[in-house]
Amino acid sequence: MKRYKNSTLMIDLVFIKRFSFAAFLSVLMIFACPIVSFSQVNQEAHQDSSKQELPSPDFFVKQMEEDFAKGLAKNAKWMRKDFSPHFLSSAISSAIQDTVISTVQQLHKVHIKNSSGVLGYLQGVLAQIEGGINTSNWDEWHNQLHSMINNKKWRKRLVPYLQISSDLFSKGIIANKASAVWQFQGGQMQMGVDSLPYVKFSNGTLVCFAKTDSARVRETSGIYYPTLQRWKGGSGRVHWENTTFNDSLQFAEITSYDVKLTGSSFKTSPVIFHSELIDRVLEGVLTVKVKKSKSPHDRSYPKFESSNERLELKNIFPNMDFEGGIVVRGSRLDGISVGDTPGYLKIYHDDTLFIRCAVDEIMFKADGFAASGAGMSIYLDSDSIYHPSIGVRYDKKSQSIKFIRDEDGIGMQAFSDTYHKIEFEVEVLTWEVGGRVIELGALLPRGRGIGYFRSQANFDETSFDKMTEYAQINPLIELGRFVHGRSGNGFYASEYADYLKLSEVQARLLLINLALQGYVSYEISDRWCEWLPKAENHIMCNRGRVDYDVIAFRSEVSRGYNARLGLSNRVLEIHGIPAFKLSRAQNVIVTPKHGRIDMSKDRDFTFSGHVKAGNFEFNGTGFEFDYSEFLIALNSVDNMHIRAEIDGEIGIDGSPKTRLVRNSIDGITGTLELDDPSNRSGWKSDYFTHYPVLNSEGPSYVYYDSQRIHKGAYHRNRFRYALEPFEIDSLDNFVKADMKFKGELLAGGIVPDLQVDLRLMDDFSLGLEASSPSEGFPLYDGIGTLHADLTLNMDGLQGSGSIDFLTSHLVGEGMVLVPDSAFGVTTSYTNLPALDHVPSIEAAKTDFTLNTISNSGLPLLDVRSDLDRLRCFSDNVMLGGAIHLSESGMTANGEFEFEEAYLSSSLFVMGERGMKADTASFEITGNDLNALAFKTNNVIAEV
Repeated sequence: MKRYKNSTLMIDLVFIKRFSFAAFLSVLMIFACPIVSFSQVNQEAHQDSSKQELPSPDFFVKQMEEDFAKGLAKNAKWMRKDFSPHFLSSAISSAIQDTVISTVQQLHKVHIKNSSGVLGYLQGVLAQIEGGINTSNWDEWHNQLHSMINNKKWRKRLVPYLQISSDLFSKGIIANKASAVWQFQGGQMQMGVDSLPYVKFSNGTLVCFAKTDSARVRETSGIYYPTLQRWKGGSGRVHWENTTFNDSLQFAEITSYDVKLTGSSFKTSPVIFHSELIDRVLEGVLTVKVKKSKSPHDRSYPKFESSNERLELKNIFPNMDFEGGIVVRGSRLDGISVGDTPGYLKIYHDDTLFIRCAVDEIMFKADGFAASGAGMSIYLDSDSIYHPSIGVRYDKKSQSIKFIRDEDGIGMQAFSDTYHKIEFEVEVLTWEVGGRVIELGALLPRGRGIGYFRSQANFDETSFDKMTEYAQINPLIELGRFVHGRSGNGFYASEYADYLKLSEVQARLLLINLALQGYVSYEISDRWCEWLPKAENHIMCNRGRVDYDVIAFRSEVSRGYNARLGLSNRVLEIHGIPAFKLSRAQNVIVTPKHGRIDMSKDRDFTFSGHVKAGNFEFNGTGFEFDYSEFLIALNSVDNMHIRAEIDGEIGIDGSPKTRLVRNSIDGITGTLELDDPSNRSGWKSDYFTHYPVLNSEGPSYVYYDSQRIHKGAYHRNRFRYALEPFEIDSLDNFVKADMKFKGELLAGGIVPDLQVDLRLMDDFSLGLEASSPSEGFPLYDGIGTLHADLTLNMDGLQGSGSIDFLTSHLVGEGMVLVPDSAFGVTTSYTNLPALDHVPSIEAAKTDFTLNTISNSGLPLLDVRSDLDRLRCFSDNVMLGGAIHLSESGMTANGEFEFEEAYLSSSLFVMGERGMKADTASFEITGNDLNALAFKTNNVIAEV
C-alpha cells in the first residue's frame, strides 16, 4: 500500500477506497494538494480497483481472534482483552485502523505467520497506542515495514524486527536474544529508511544484558539497522562499573563503535582511557563483553589494551613499578609487552632496584599479581640470580612474592647465580617484600624439599656420557660440530633439524633438553637458539683441555626451606646436605654438621662438621672453604684422626689396609690445601703429587683423658702433649713411618715436661718413649726420684726402672704414673732402716701405690704383699699385709710371722727394731703344727 505525504497531509489509498472516485476528487480539490498529481492518484486508484475492500475494524479484530485461536489460546485471549479494546477505541483514528488492517493483509500476502510476525506487529502497534503514537515514528515504521515486505533480501529480517517491536517502542530494546538483550535507555528515537531501514537513537545509554549481568555505553548515540542486526554507535563512554576500580574515575571515551546484536560484546578503537592509576590518558583498544562473575574481584571486562606505547605505573604495589603496555581487564590491570620489547616489573628494596621481571603479560589484581614465563633477575650488587622463564606470584595480604619453576619446558631450567657462582634447582624462591631473607625450597611450606646446588665450573663426566645413552651420538658434541661450522653462535631449530636430517619436532626436543642443562638458550616464540659458553666449556672439559671442579650438593629437608639467602650479607645458608666431595682426585670429602653450609661470594663457604682428606680426618667448627685458593681454613679443629697402614695386610684394591690411630690430635688451627687451584679436577695431578697438604699454624694437643685410660686419670688440663706447628704433605699417601711430631709432653708434675717426639706406638696410639737422665727424673715435683725408661701410649705413662721414695727403693716393669699417684708391681722392693724411725724391709714381687697426698696431707707409699711376704728387721720376721710409709714414719697392717708365733693387727706403728699395736691378736704354736699352744685377742703388743 503506497502512501503520499507532505508536511501537512498524508493520504493513504486505503482511506480513498472508502469513498467514490468523485468524492475523492473533491477532497483533492478542497485541499489542493500540490504533491500528488491527479494522474498519479488516478493511476494508483486504478491499480487498487481490483483489490477487495478493507474489512471493518470490528470484523478485523474478530477475524484475528479466530485466527489466533487456531494456535495458542493465549494469543487469542490477548487479542480479545488487550489489543481489541485499545484498537477499537474512539481515540484511534480510522486512518490508523486502516493502516494496521492493510499492513496485516500485506504481511499475509508474503506468508508471514500470525503466531510470529503478525502477532509481533500487533504488539508493536499496541505498544505505540499505549505510549502515545508519535506520528512521525508511526509513519516511518510502516514505511520500513512496507519496504522490508517488498524487498526479498530485507524480508528475511522482517519477523525478528516485528517480534521486538513492542519492546522497541516501550523499552527501547533493539535485540532480545537468548544470548543477550540490547536496550537503549533514555534519549530520543527516530525511524526511517535510507539505503537501509534504520532506527536512530540519541543522547542516551546503550545497555547489554546477559548472563545475569550487564554492560553499558553512557552518553552515546547510534543507529540500529534491523536488516543487519547491527548497531553503529557514535561517541560515548564506558565506565568500569561493578569492578574494584572507582568507575567515576576509570572510563574509556569512544569515538565510534559497531555492535553485532546477536552477541554480547563489541570491540572498538581508538579509544581514550582515563584512570586514577595513571597520570595521563592513554590511547588503545576497548573490548566490552558481558560475562558472569562471582564478585567484583572476578570481573574481566571491560578490557582496555594500550596502543604501542610504553608507560610506567609507579607504586602499583608498595615498592613496585611497572613499565610497558597495559591491558585493563575488569578489576584486573595487566601489564604487557610492547612490540618486541617485554614489559618490566621492577621491585625495589632499600630504595634500590632489587628484582626485575621481563614479562609478555602480567596479571595485576587488587590482591596481588601473577605472571608466567617471566625472565627474572634478582640483583646482588653487580651480580644477579637469573632464570629465563619462571612463574611469578605476589600475594598482597602476606606481602609474599614467589618465583616458581615450571614442571616442564624451559621453565625447568636451573637458576643461575653469578654472585655465588652456582646453579641451583629448587621449586620456588619466596621473599616477603621488605624482608631480610629469600627462602629457597618446596612450593608447599610443609612439604618435603629437594634441591640441587652446583658450581658453575662443575663438570660430571658420567652425566656427560649418559647423554649418549639413548642415541648413537652425543647431542652436545654434535651440536658443537654444527655451531663450529657456522659464522655465529645463533641459529633456528629448523636449521639444526636440516643439519641432522631430522624433523623439526625431533630437533626441538633435543634442543630443549640441552637448554634445560644450560647449554643453549631457546626462544619458544620463534625457536631461535644461542650456543652458550657452558656448552663450549663442557666439551673442552670432556677432552681434558681445561680444568673444572666437582662441587655439587643435593639438599633434602623434610619440611621448610632448602636454603635461605640473607640480603644484608649475601650469605646463602644451605640445609639438608649429606657428605659431598670437594676433590675427587684427592678424595676430599666434607660431611657438614646438621647438613648445613653457609656460602658467600664465589663458592666460598663456612661449615662445621667432618672433613676427610686422604688418611686424615678432621672434626671441628668454623671451617672456611676458599674456592680461589682451593683450601680449607681449619679455624677450630676439635680433633684430627689419622689412619695408618696395618703391617702385612692388603686390601682388595691392592693397597695396604688401614685403621684409625686410637687417639687424636686436637685443637689444630691452620689450613688444608686440597690441591693446586689450577688442578681442581685432578687433570694435572702428575705435576702436583704432594697434595693434600696440612699446615698446622699454632699449638695443637694430644690428650690422654679417655675413660679407657685409668678411668680418665690424665685430665687434659694437667697432662697432654703439645705439638709444635707442623706441615704434612701427601695426606692421601701418608705412611706410618712418617708419623712423627715435634713438641713437648706437659706431664703435669709427674715428671718434668719432656721435649721428645710424638710418634705412632705399637698399640696404634700416638705416644712417646723417653729415658731418664743419670740423676733420674724428680717424681711428683720432687717427692721421689724416677730412674726409668718411660713409655706413653693408651695404657698411660709407664716407667720401667726404679722409684726412690724416702727410705724405699722400688724396682719394676711398666709402673704406671698418673698425675696423683704411681702404682704397679715391683720386681724388687727395699726399705732401708732409719735410726729410731723405720725398719729395714725387703721383698721381691709386691703391689705398690705411691700417692702424692693422703688423709694426713703427706705423700704416702703403700706396699702390699700377700704371697711373697715382706721380710722385716733383716730377720726372719715376715709380714703378710701392707706397710705405709710417709715422712711421719711407717705403719703396717696384717700378720707378722715369728718362729712359732704370729702377731696380727690392723695398725702397727713400726720402729727401727720393733713395732707396737694397741689392739692385736697373738698366737703361739708348738712344734706340732696341729696343736695349739696359746692364743689371745685384744692384747696390747710391743715387740
